[in-house]
Amino acid sequence: MLAAYFLVLVLSLLCGVSRQACQFVLVLLRHLSDWLLADAGLSPNEAAFLIDIPRDPRTVLNRLHLDPKLKAYVAILALNIAPICLYPGVHHVLRN
Repeated sequence: MLAAYFLVLVLSLLCGVSRQACQFVLVLLRHLSDWLLADAGLSPNEAAFLIDIPRDPRTVLNRLHLDPKLKAYVAILALNIAPICLYPGVHHVLRN
């Protein structure tokens, strides 16, 4: 399980792999662990502990307290050109 967390962290944070691709990696790891543990003869509790791999990379980031805190900003550049109409039919004069 820890190896799955580390792999997803490296892929998403360092390599810039998309969330969907990391989710695909987690699904593959879950199926691989199911396949490997099928013949291991473990009790259901032991098997459940070993295959507690999350399905979503956001869960990994949340469990390790690495959730990004984002703030949305809008930037308007002041250019010395003719004003740009953002809304058709509404005409405002830009003042410097």
